[in-house]
Amino acid sequence: MKIGSVLLMVLLAAFYVIGCGSSPNITEFVTNDQQENSTNDSRNLGETLNLSGQVNEFTGNREVKALGITGSITDGYFNIFSIGTPDDDYLEDIEEAFFHILWESAGTNFSDTSARAVCLYLSIGSGASIALATPDFKTSVFHFYVDRDVIISRESMGEVNAYNLHLNKGWNAILRENFNTFTLANRDDLLWSISQDM
Repeated sequence: MKIGSVLLMVLLAAFYVIGCGSSPNITEFVTNDQQENSTNDSRNLGETLNLSGQVNEFTGNREVKALGITGSITDGYFNIFSIGTPDDDYLEDIEEAFFHILWESAGTNFSDTSARAVCLYLSIGSGASIALATPDFKTSVFHFYVDRDVIISRESMGEVNAYNLHLNKGWNAILRENFNTFTLANRDDLLWSISQDM
């Protein structure tokens, strides 16, 4: 009986060493679909938007204002700027809000035209603003709030490529590339750039 108990303990210990000691990192259990969803979650930013980072080629200090909230740039660094659900006064019809990104509305379809939205504009005074973008603004990220889930789509027309943007209620990151390609994506590698005319 004692020999059997000892043998059982030895077998259990061996199983533990083989099973647990060689177990892969937990991330190895994530499927490709789960990894894709995890990556894409950065485009849907939730109900609270937190922004910060280095301003490109700028080392000064500025006050930053948006949607009734005031933040700051100190020594060229955009300090943490947090925005929750915008007040109703700042929301527009979604077609008007999206116009600030595309600059035209012809051919654009909205799954719910009663949706309300706002495209974030970070003013630093004197007609200037900052945005996550390359210095020439050919690539830029727009922070776009919608009060409900909505799909914005369009077929290729003129110089603008087709897009199909599934926005979630809350803040979303819309990436514009070469002024004609629109996707839902965030670009953490971009710095904040100053524009005189957004």
